[in-house]
Amino acid sequence: MIFTAALVLLIGGSSLLPPPPPAVVVVPDEPDAVMLPEAPTYRAVVADVDGDGARDVVRTVATPDEAIEIEAWHFVVGLAGWQELADPVIAIPSRASSEPGQLVYADAPARLIVRRIDGEERVTLARQPRFEEPGLEVDCCLVLHDLVVQDGELRLVEVSERLPDADAVLALDMDGDATDELLVTRGLRPLGDTTFPTDARILRWSTDRFAPPVLSELLVGSGFSPFILGDTDGLPGDEAAFIGAQSRLHRLSLRDGDALVAESSAAAMLGAVAVPLIGEGRGIATLSGLSGLEVRAWPRDAPPGPSLGTRSMREGFLFGVTVANGGVPVLAVGSEGSIIVLGLPDLRSISTLAPSPAAARLATGPLRAFAGLLPGGDTNGDAALFVGGGLLPGIGEVASTVTLAGTVPIGLAGPERGWLVLWHGASASLDPAGGRLDPPIAEAGSGVSVVRSGAIFIAELEGGRLEPTLDTVVAEDGDLLVSGDGFGASIVAPPGSRVYVQVGATEPRRVEVVPAGGNLRVAVHPPSDGPAEVAIAVVTPGGRAYAADWLVAVLDGPPALDVRAETSVGSPSVLIAGQAAAQTGVRIGNRVVTVDAEGGFSAQVELPPWPTEVEVVATDRVGNESRVTVVGVGWFDYRALPWTAIVIAAVAVAGGFLALRAPRVREEARPADEDGTLEELDPEC
Repeated sequence: MIFTAALVLLIGGSSLLPPPPPAVVVVPDEPDAVMLPEAPTYRAVVADVDGDGARDVVRTVATPDEAIEIEAWHFVVGLAGWQELADPVIAIPSRASSEPGQLVYADAPARLIVRRIDGEERVTLARQPRFEEPGLEVDCCLVLHDLVVQDGELRLVEVSERLPDADAVLALDMDGDATDELLVTRGLRPLGDTTFPTDARILRWSTDRFAPPVLSELLVGSGFSPFILGDTDGLPGDEAAFIGAQSRLHRLSLRDGDALVAESSAAAMLGAVAVPLIGEGRGIATLSGLSGLEVRAWPRDAPPGPSLGTRSMREGFLFGVTVANGGVPVLAVGSEGSIIVLGLPDLRSISTLAPSPAAARLATGPLRAFAGLLPGGDTNGDAALFVGGGLLPGIGEVASTVTLAGTVPIGLAGPERGWLVLWHGASASLDPAGGRLDPPIAEAGSGVSVVRSGAIFIAELEGGRLEPTLDTVVAEDGDLLVSGDGFGASIVAPPGSRVYVQVGATEPRRVEVVPAGGNLRVAVHPPSDGPAEVAIAVVTPGGRAYAADWLVAVLDGPPALDVRAETSVGSPSVLIAGQAAAQTGVRIGNRVVTVDAEGGFSAQVELPPWPTEVEVVATDRVGNESRVTVVGVGWFDYRALPWTAIVIAAVAVAGGFLALRAPRVREEARPADEDGTLEELDPEC
């Protein structure tokens, strides 16, 4: 009822509302974007697999028999466009092909990792199979294979001895020689100890395979999720880090003999990243729930120095270092829904990046505009940050771009890095440097697209506002009334576009794919227990997002209806009046009558002077009906007389009349000595 009353107010005051902004009914085609063939997709990276100087797209996809294949796609100049480099190679066999007692990979953790050898990229597949026998399932080992092209075929070449099972694998150049080492970690998990040690192995590349690893035991607690910290100490090479037990930050650096040394911070940390200091110096920016955001120098084998810059922040996300206009290094930080650009090392505020109209519109829908660094940097290899429908650095301060909502940029690929590769899906970790080893999971609607890098600067039309064609629904000022069957939205968009549907705040988000014809009908079933917020977002292969949202009320039963009949004495007209639900149409007999804003209605109907039935039908905006039959009498409705009182009065009058007409016994005077009258005797007695 509250929702219905609100609709009435909206309708009554519609003339005071500004006209709705323009909207896109048909999402435009995208000739500069290509969706790779649909298949359940697990991971994707970009790297130069065939050695022609142009990055290729490598992804893992599921086959019909639930195996996992590795595909490599390269750009062929001319009309051919993006094509498979060679036939796929099996990465994870299907369980049906496994035999008891064999090393099998089905359901085993697997990850694609991009590493560099003398600056050239190489794709490594890290897998952790299991040894299975009846009633026994234990971890086997970590195996590493490089993806190479030999004789026109994709092949997996083993590049390491089998290693003990691991929690994570990370590729980074820890000694600064332009060739990445592999950091392999495993938490040892002793019972009852929350500061358990971590085994960390360094694998160094030697000619055509990794040399035997060097083991270090680190007292850092959880070794599950190492990350690349960057160069914080100013010495050649990058450092890795853990945020381990009690949220302490542990910096890992490589020493002589490939031993690892962990240096720990004194305070709990939420995040950390390497930053440049004044001149050629290097330091670290840390975010803590206690001390906020700080920049310090942290020399090797020494504690962090005094703060060089502080900012009052208790939560947020450190996106990393990029450059502002003029090539000045800046730190980008996400805080309270906005991106703040801070100077280094003093953390002075340079600017707050406002979202584009399309990104702002997405803020309350099922998706958000992407915010984060572009892996591998821009066409020059420099750090670039996508944020809120913009790119930093850009023309001036920020260049307007598509929102990239519902996507994750993987990197630039193709000749001259002319194509941006996008992962379509949720926020699955796609760090090409590696990370946790988890069993592969294909997200619903996951896929990969490539879009010409110049096209990303053509943002969404009309601020990304979508107005799809709706069926079985009535719209009033943006709000919807629907039947219990819900409603459908017809989406017209480039094939391969992802359509995200969110009903309420607690229902899981649903994703569907626009088929080859470019038309998709999305069925929406809001709950019937009250108005619900419904949002639909369309994400194109080019990363453009268009969104629509409504407040939806479900009318899943007959509308309320109360009717009465009143006769005017001496007139054939009978007043049929009543109360119906607001926003309801009413028909009396074959006549449609006016219903006021509160649902009241009335009409005069001519009827004969005897009881006659009249049907009243109320129909709500989605077709639900209520029917009530009333009986009216024209001229004089004797049924309305007070019959109880009349009957009582009539009985009283009749009783009085009968009482007056009743015989009385009259006594006659007789002499005292007169004999009485003899009684007549019955002869039968």
